[in-house]
Amino acid sequence: MPSNIDPTEDRILKAVEKAKSMENRPNLGQIARDFDVPYQRLRARFHGRTSKHSPKTYQQRLDPIQEQAIVRWWQFLDHYGRGPIHRDIEAAANRMVTRRGETPVNKIWIYDFEKRCLPASTNKITTKRPFSKRRIEAEDRLIINLVW
Repeated sequence: MPSNIDPTEDRILKAVEKAKSMENRPNLGQIARDFDVPYQRLRARFHGRTSKHSPKTYQQRLDPIQEQAIVRWWQFLDHYGRGPIHRDIEAAANRMVTRRGETPVNKIWIYDFEKRCLPASTNKITTKRPFSKRRIEAEDRLIINLVW
């Protein structure tokens, strides 16, 4: 998979392939010189380290399809004027994760999800304020019943 971020990345991938295809113990220094790549980076990749720019899907609790389902659900509710709160989205994610037999998501997960999946132009996930007694008393129930 070619990388557009670092031009040496393609050469490193080819060098790692060559090193792994050798039957005997490869001479990484010679391979690094042949492919004109840094020795330490080649050595690290040969031993399993991934690129900084490679996707971190192994760290995400939900796969992209599940995250997209939550985003569509959020957009559906937001379209009808009742955007989900953090607790709703966290509960939906926990249901998906526990079906696979994994532990629930942590409290910070929702903020990373918001940055990663929700477009910047959309409204953020709402946080509901509890009704205060003064607000409840100020509302006229007859008008509310006529509207709704």
